[in-house]
Amino acid sequence: MKKVLFISLILAFSTLSCKKVKDLLRFDINYSTNLELPSNQTIIGDLLPPIFSPDISANTEQTFKNQGTRADLVKEIRVKSVKLTITNPPGETFGFLKSISIHIADGNKQNAKRIAFLDNVPANAGNIITLNTDDSVLIDSYLKADKFTIKTEYTIRGTNPRLDIQADMVFSVLADPF
Repeated sequence: MKKVLFISLILAFSTLSCKKVKDLLRFDINYSTNLELPSNQTIIGDLLPPIFSPDISANTEQTFKNQGTRADLVKEIRVKSVKLTITNPPGETFGFLKSISIHIADGNKQNAKRIAFLDNVPANAGNIITLNTDDSVLIDSYLKADKFTIKTEYTIRGTNPRLDIQADMVFSVLADPF
């Protein structure tokens, strides 16, 4: 009986220790980019032409090093959160949107994967919206590369002025230590 109890304790401890180590190797990377939404879109309800962000420099090598790991030891990177904020003109809101989705693409604007979306944007939405994220999508290769871009697809329920939008994204990284 003592032997069974001892083995059970060892197994429980090792399981908890593995989880604790895994948690210690998880960290977040924050990125922001600016998008320019053209004005006076008149195609209501249909998907409008996508908008691409400027290239975003990944610069993850130093981030990985600061966290005690390196790119080849990264197990997975997933989206954690995406928030959009209208920065110009003041007072504008996202109420004109019907739906929006954010995709991550490689530096050549190819191989896009949807990472966040918001369907049925409320007509009374403010100037900040938080999107639903798809954390099942692995985006390791995009953040391990030199650069990536963000592609935005959307439908509208009315017209809009030209808007400057800031996209704030948080990615969750799981890696092994050096």
